[in-house]
Amino acid sequence: MSSGTLSTSNLPQSLQPHWRSFNRSIGQLEVCKLVLTSPNGNLIASAIAESALHIQHHQSYVSANGPGWLESRIRSEAMAVV
Repeated sequence: MSSGTLSTSNLPQSLQPHWRSFNRSIGQLEVCKLVLTSPNGNLIASAIAESALHIQHHQSYVSANGPGWLESRIRSEAMAVV
């Protein structure tokens, strides 16, 4: 993978147009950092993303108090880490 361009070679064909659109969008940012983590690396972020996709809410709905389940998930994950 070269700097400034993310590869679509490992993606299913159906996701490649979405990835190209995403890549163009992040290319417009002054600073961008993508970090690949394991599926267990950030369970809260994954749950938020899955929830947003499930209800097709493509803009952040977490900024205004978030969904009802979020606070308890954050507390549970924080207690498990300590």
